[in-house]
Amino acid sequence: MINRPAYGIIGHRGAQDKAVENTLQAFKNALACGLTWIETDLQLTSDGHWVLWHDSNLIRFFGKSAAVSSMTLASIKELRGVANLKVCTLDELISICEGTEMQLNLEIKPYNTPSELLLDALKQLIQDWPTTVKSPVFSSFKPDIVRRLTNIYPSKNLMFISDHVSDDLIEEALKLNLYGIACSFESYKSLIQLKTPLDSLQFLVFTVNELVEIRWYLEQGAFVFTDKPEECVLSLG
Repeated sequence: MINRPAYGIIGHRGAQDKAVENTLQAFKNALACGLTWIETDLQLTSDGHWVLWHDSNLIRFFGKSAAVSSMTLASIKELRGVANLKVCTLDELISICEGTEMQLNLEIKPYNTPSELLLDALKQLIQDWPTTVKSPVFSSFKPDIVRRLTNIYPSKNLMFISDHVSDDLIEEALKLNLYGIACSFESYKSLIQLKTPLDSLQFLVFTVNELVEIRWYLEQGAFVFTDKPEECVLSLG
């Protein structure tokens, strides 16, 4: 079994080896195989509840084109996909992580939600976070969301996400004292080739599914998002 955090394996949207992404079963599988990091996508419903879904709408798996942000929690919970697939709520994920060492990386997906409404909801979420679950690491492709969160949340639990990491982004992450930067594997390789100093920040690389590649990134000191964490545990542990 992989011993986190030494190996840095992160279940991308849970453990997708034998379950659909961002479902309660995918998260249960991640816990069962010994991971201590899960990444998932955080969206706000129209009535102010948090659900875990990557896309702006529910066309994939449910065939519904309405935006997640335009639907109530009750209407979303009524949806059923193939094999009784359901959208998972943040509360459901929290319930299975209580009393464990699981570190949740919650990627904020703003889409059509007004920024002030989103930030107010995040502030309330932070205030209500249970003491029986480790404080989450929030991240976003929207740098301004991360910047504004530094006013209400410890910066060491915040990350930028970027497909292309610039020197300016690294400089700002260091200035804000962020936990790190999540970036594409192409961007991380470019940083390595340019011999950019990477020691002061934790880099988390997405999304890598080949075991040889995963091992290489881990050896460089990066954490790795993977769709196949259960396979990693068996092969690299």
